[in-house]
Amino acid sequence: MGVLQRSALVAIPLALVVVIFVTPGLMVRPGETQSTDIPSLIVELTGDPWPDETVNESAIFYVRSALGLPLYENITFNVTGIDTQVNMTESCGGAGAWENTNWTCGDSRVPSVWLKLPVVDEGAVNVTVMTEHGSTRFWYNATFEFVWGPTAWIIRVTPEGEENSFDNPTRFTTGMRQEPNP
Repeated sequence: MGVLQRSALVAIPLALVVVIFVTPGLMVRPGETQSTDIPSLIVELTGDPWPDETVNESAIFYVRSALGLPLYENITFNVTGIDTQVNMTESCGGAGAWENTNWTCGDSRVPSVWLKLPVVDEGAVNVTVMTEHGSTRFWYNATFEFVWGPTAWIIRVTPEGEENSFDNPTRFTTGMRQEPNP
């Protein structure tokens, strides 16, 4: 093999690596939101009882990017309507605080945050989730009702501003809405 062929075998893969890392920077202007920045809200029933066994089911609310791992400046859950009879310590994947039936959970400079809630039949909570990334804010607000169906749990979701709810068996996923940060 000649020197030119060996050089090409080394140079071509290196050039491809450079193209892979440089191209995204050329396509997106600074301050613009990339598709990997858009967070998703995932709500899933775990099938596990609450840690102190006062409730037979738990739900995990989880926010993260579906396509990448950006660091969000802030991710915050605000939940109202939680049954105050259960112990809510260790149910937040960030810094948590509660007062009466209101619960706030959040963290800064993280790729994701989770919140674990107790589930009771026909129990409903209103959940507002907000994330900030650069000059963009993402949010989602809905009422989540947990209903025991004929054979399994159902997550009934009524998004803010909607009259009708829709049912999801054991898991709900949605992209969060985007708006400019004030």
